[in-house]
Amino acid sequence: MQLLSKNLVLIHSNYHPDNHGGIEYVVKMLLEIVVENSIDTLCFFGGTLNTQECFYKPRIAIVGRRVVAKIAGVSFLSFGNLRFLYACLKSRVVIFQEPYPTLWPAMFVIRYLLRTPTILLVHANPVASTPVMKAYSFFRGVIFRGAVCVATSPNLLSQVRSKNYIANQVIPLCLSDRSFSYSNSLNLPERYVLYIGRLARYKGLEYLVEAATMQPGINFVIAGNGPLSYSIANAIDAKALKNIIFFNRFISEPEKNELIERSEFVVFPSTSANEAFGLVQLEAMRAGKALINTWIDTGVNYVAPNGVCAITVEKCNSIALSKAIEYLWNDIELMAKLGSSGLARYEDLFTHTQFLDAWTMLVKSMIKKVR
Repeated sequence: MQLLSKNLVLIHSNYHPDNHGGIEYVVKMLLEIVVENSIDTLCFFGGTLNTQECFYKPRIAIVGRRVVAKIAGVSFLSFGNLRFLYACLKSRVVIFQEPYPTLWPAMFVIRYLLRTPTILLVHANPVASTPVMKAYSFFRGVIFRGAVCVATSPNLLSQVRSKNYIANQVIPLCLSDRSFSYSNSLNLPERYVLYIGRLARYKGLEYLVEAATMQPGINFVIAGNGPLSYSIANAIDAKALKNIIFFNRFISEPEKNELIERSEFVVFPSTSANEAFGLVQLEAMRAGKALINTWIDTGVNYVAPNGVCAITVEKCNSIALSKAIEYLWNDIELMAKLGSSGLARYEDLFTHTQFLDAWTMLVKSMIKKVR
């Protein structure tokens, strides 16, 4: 059914085609919604989109991100603003992805002059000092006054909700219901603890390596690539750790599924609010695997609460992480209980159908208001 005669503009200010995290996943799922509902065209903001890898086939306008000015390290102006405004003139609804405010000047025009209905999608708050965040939140509330604010977890919504928004709601992320392939090709130990994901500073991998050092009788698999690839490899070599298998490369979907499926449980030792949700946690829960995560007061602990489907430890604490790993490794019954509860929680809250239904309902409701 045709929902609208004009374009839906989907803006994403920091799309990274080489990453596969929550930000990228939100965008792909929203694209699926507009395609399945036969919405004609799409303006996609992001100068590095590789359209050859996308499963959707709308017409895409790629807006560049050449920076004009920076304030407090954040780019506020780009040469994409005028092209973006032109697209918005032909649009009924704008979905704007946070957190980076590159398009705030354009959004100010959209909200106060064009008065285009807007959905502000917040997947993660920037990590900055308290004064900077207070100013950031204030200006965000002013610019998006009258917009609908959608956050991906209740924890995040409590930080970003504002009386300036006409509605504040939570729509969690999901995993695709598409059937997934299985590799069955990796040389793995019979039992192992798994970390899989991007190798970045906020992932807490240095604490995981230290925890592995304290547990020579437990096998660990670390899989992924990123800025810390070489430093992690050097740390493993320097400590001569024989109990860590390191797949220092891009991991394909079939390989990822095999790694999770054959693991005992998954460790998620992130250390800062840059970790907004944790899609790997959902993938572990879908496979019925228990989790060990850290307390960082983001969507991470909403996805996998302590005592429900995870053991949660203090962040940046390799001793606590080591003890939790040893405890869960030796308690098969607890491992199975947490894994079973995780699967039930995934099916209750995070399915593909629930995500698409919630977003489709929201988009339709906003479209009706401007018919």
